[in-house]
Amino acid sequence: MAEELSLIEYSQWLSDVPRPTIAQVRAFSVHFGEAHSWYKRLPLTGPGVPYVFAADKHAGMVLAKDAKDSYVAHTLLADGTSEPPLSLIPLGVPTTQEHVRKFGACS
Repeated sequence: MAEELSLIEYSQWLSDVPRPTIAQVRAFSVHFGEAHSWYKRLPLTGPGVPYVFAADKHAGMVLAKDAKDSYVAHTLLADGTSEPPLSLIPLGVPTTQEHVRKFGACS
């Protein structure tokens, strides 16, 4: 289960992350709208549900559990590796630098 943060805690957690530009937010909105199968998480009938977009200081990184069962953020590098190293890197995922350039902290 994900840790829940208050709005103040969330703001403090993001305090060192640059705010996404309008262009980055627009680019992420287009990307999300074209992403495969995101709509399958929404109910087919009824009044619908809220869907939240958030800023994330780990945007563009891969989160994986370490030996202590804690999550670690791995930066994806242009040479196909990651820092810290991952044993398996998802295919077709842009590097962390590409994601941040295009979308900022949008996730």
